[in-house]
Amino acid sequence: MMDDQKAFCDSVDGAATQLVQLAARNAETCGLYLEGQTKKETPVDMGLLRAANGHQVDVDNGQITLTLYNVMEYAPYVHQGTGIYAEDGDGRKTPWVYTDAKGNTHKTAGQKPNPFMRRAIEKNKGKISKLLGEGSTSGT
Repeated sequence: MMDDQKAFCDSVDGAATQLVQLAARNAETCGLYLEGQTKKETPVDMGLLRAANGHQVDVDNGQITLTLYNVMEYAPYVHQGTGIYAEDGDGRKTPWVYTDAKGNTHKTAGQKPNPFMRRAIEKNKGKISKLLGEGSTSGT
């Protein structure tokens, strides 16, 4: 009887592991898709910001985390805005003056947010649900 219980418990553990692996593959597929959609939504000047988008899937104790990221230092300022335009009122409240590399002086109150990552997610909620919920069941 004990052998039957052990075999059953091992079977349940194996099934749980397979489900986590499938969900992680689905998250990776979703991450690749969202990375591409984020690139489409990213504003382009020289293309550096767009090229710096990426994703990562982590599995820790059966918990799967999909992270979209951008490695450019200025990405949060483009995404969230700056100065008086910054989301959640997190920016500077008064205009300021600066001189660029060419010696030209500019006055600004900040930059309006361009939430390219949020847009990619919002526009693709249905596809995200489908990729995460159905994904690849073929085991590939």
